[in-house]
Amino acid sequence: GELTPEDVNNTNFDDVFQGVIHFHSDSRHTAAAVQLAREAKRRGITVSVDAEKDRGAPFFDELLELADVLFTNQQMCGTFLDRQRTFRSVADVYSKAASSINAYTKDGVNGNDDEHDDQEETSHKWKAVRLIDFFRSRYGQTAKKVVATRGQFGSLCIASKFGTDSANTAISSDNDDKALAKRSYIMICNDTDNNIASGENSTYELYEKGVMTDVDIVDTTGAGDSYIGGYILCQLLSQNDRTNSCNGDSSFDEEDFKMSFASWVASRCIGGIARSTLPMATDVDDTLGTEYSTMHTRMLQLF
Repeated sequence: GELTPEDVNNTNFDDVFQGVIHFHSDSRHTAAAVQLAREAKRRGITVSVDAEKDRGAPFFDELLELADVLFTNQQMCGTFLDRQRTFRSVADVYSKAASSINAYTKDGVNGNDDEHDDQEETSHKWKAVRLIDFFRSRYGQTAKKVVATRGQFGSLCIASKFGTDSANTAISSDNDDKALAKRSYIMICNDTDNNIASGENSTYELYEKGVMTDVDIVDTTGAGDSYIGGYILCQLLSQNDRTNSCNGDSSFDEEDFKMSFASWVASRCIGGIARSTLPMATDVDDTLGTEYSTMHTRMLQLF
């Protein structure tokens, strides 16, 4: 049945949140989810939301605002932004603001030169970029992260970037460059007629991760949820532990590691029926290793 706000009101939050280090919502039971997310934030607990589709105002909008990490897809990005009255449509933004943005060469993920695919892939990026820019411009949120799955184009992650370096860049490595996430810096010149309070420019760091090769697809059910689970697990692990264990490895990058592991978990999911092939901790150790640097190297070989 539907979890209601009344159900939440009748619970003891101290019991509910005992030992909790992260709160994740699939955005269903939205009104109740908002109450729980509010309480999580009040307690200093990080929040993530899987926004697979636009569930409408007002609770869905608040739930997205509360999220530290927002998982989504290109369809939801466009629908959500199009109904925000203070923002022009994505199509309008794309056509009028393109000259103001430091973005990408049009080579597609993994060297895809097909023009239609390239345009579709670029559209995915723009919608995700405008989504995070919406929350930064409307609510002043500079720590939010947007992670978007894109099917055949892999996945991307966007976060606010601070500093003056806005040039395109890539992670240097001795490995095959296509295996690593491509990193770019994007600057959006916000017009004052866009109803953005300051009209200041915003710079974002964008990671684009391709898809794993030689994956046998049996059933795609749960692929997105599996990706999210893998990403959240890496997000919760100590960043310092990973970074310290990978000293001297020029190919290691925190965000690339998270996206690679999430993709690996999802690839295991689609190789079987439902949850039957989801990896256990022993599977991770046996297949990828127990050291972060070894895990990263082995995952890169799969792209």
